[in-house]
Amino acid sequence: MRLARFLEGLLVPEDLVKKFKTSNGFMYEFRPIFLDTEEIPKGRYFLFLSARHFVTIDMKKAQEMKPTMRLRTQALLVLQDWFTHHAGRPGMVLLKTK
Repeated sequence: MRLARFLEGLLVPEDLVKKFKTSNGFMYEFRPIFLDTEEIPKGRYFLFLSARHFVTIDMKKAQEMKPTMRLRTQALLVLQDWFTHHAGRPGMVLLKTK
């Protein structure tokens, strides 16, 4: 079964960036990005992505989505490296006995 996975995040105007704490490791920060689209007012933005929040949707729905922007290959490779490093870390499992 083929599914599409997407990282969730926030697009934050440059003047509000200081309100975000990104030293936690699970947040990735693209900065700065200049956008001028019909949906997004013209300006400089920071894109914060969370490795803890991703969604899985059907491929048909994903193919119907229209991109707002695209990333350069180098930026996408750095993002993939960061996410696989974070997702591949050993986690903690709590086993309960009755």
